[in-house]
Amino acid sequence: MAKNAIILSLILVLSLATTGCALFLIGAGAAGGIAISKDSAELNLDKPYAEVYEATVDVLDEMGAVKLQDIKAGRVEASVQGSSVTAKVKRITEKTTGITVSARKNLLPNVDMAVNVLNNVNNKFQ
Repeated sequence: MAKNAIILSLILVLSLATTGCALFLIGAGAAGGIAISKDSAELNLDKPYAEVYEATVDVLDEMGAVKLQDIKAGRVEASVQGSSVTAKVKRITEKTTGITVSARKNLLPNVDMAVNVLNNVNNKFQ
């Protein structure tokens, strides 16, 4: 049984690695985990918009320097460890909010940083 799970996981990883627009889910306790693409990461939380926006600002402020906050547009921009980070917070339903984070360092995507930001936001609600 474990051998089949390992083989299935390997096939899944290899198939995602060879496609052009791979989207990959990693575990998180929220509403389904973090979805990762080539240049961003996404997380949906079962929390109201204002709480998620505030948590995102707090995390980016703790990790680096917030450069722009626009709660109406759901946008937060920051500089974190040499990366330019942009978080976009959007209301999905009254009680569910999505966050998309993209990070760039030297003009190249820094998906690890984006995932780190989302993990820190998610941890605020644990």
